[in-house]
Amino acid sequence: MKPFDPVEYMCSEEGISAFLNEAEKSLGSNSELLVHFLEAAAKARSINQLAEATGIDRRKIYEMFSGSKADPTIIAKVKAVFVSSSQEKALAL
Repeated sequence: MKPFDPVEYMCSEEGISAFLNEAEKSLGSNSELLVHFLEAAAKARSINQLAEATGIDRRKIYEMFSGSKADPTIIAKVKAVFVSSSQEKALAL
């Protein structure tokens, strides 16, 4: 049996946003686990796209995902990109 990979289920911005919202509700203030969920969402999208959208150097994003202590500002910016892109698509409908 193949291990579960949430990336396979994040095929839209809305799916990524829903995934992150549920993760945040479940995890509360556990930013370390939230970083793992953000990493899964980032894999569903390109790290380069994410770096461009946030204005954060992609090396900083990779550092966050490598287990380094994550800066709360970086976490917030990365999450905001996923949420805002989902909301923009919803408004366009």
